[in-house]
Amino acid sequence: MFRNVDEARRFYASPSVVWFIPTIVALTAGILVGALIGLVAWRMGMSPLFSFLITAVVVSLIVWGFVTSWIFGKIELGPYKTTTIRIEWEENEGRTLKFLELDTATPEQFFDVCKMVVDGGTLSIGNLQPCFRNRESVQAFQRELITKNLAMWNNMDEPKQGMSLTSKGQAVFNGIAHYPTDEVSGV
Repeated sequence: MFRNVDEARRFYASPSVVWFIPTIVALTAGILVGALIGLVAWRMGMSPLFSFLITAVVVSLIVWGFVTSWIFGKIELGPYKTTTIRIEWEENEGRTLKFLELDTATPEQFFDVCKMVVDGGTLSIGNLQPCFRNRESVQAFQRELITKNLAMWNNMDEPKQGMSLTSKGQAVFNGIAHYPTDEVSGV
């Protein structure tokens, strides 16, 4: 269903999942249990409507609490943890050292994104989002790629058409994508 953990977290964090689905589940459970208790109350000569309403409300609140706590247990609501990655490369036959520092979720996620881009994926916000804190971080990364001449907009007047790696960017991303991740420590 999900391609990666971050996609699942975004799905579980969406308002429809966090509020709408638990509400529907809770109301359904409340109505079913309330109807059963109302039927029992009617058979015992008690007020079925009162029994139904009280039971439906109580069961709905209990189920809603359980379902939302389960969903909130599946997503991280705390501060976003980042790791700073420093990428260095040489230019002008080793006379110039350039670098790029960025805060990502994990080095492994960034390596996965680099592999995806080298394999023909795009540098779109949607593809880069899993390894960055938010949309603004992705846009800052895209601007940094352009500033360092690692990427360029496909259409300068229309940034929504995406960006492409320059030949230098292709070499840098290719080097990152094929870097042995098991050797990364303390990054």
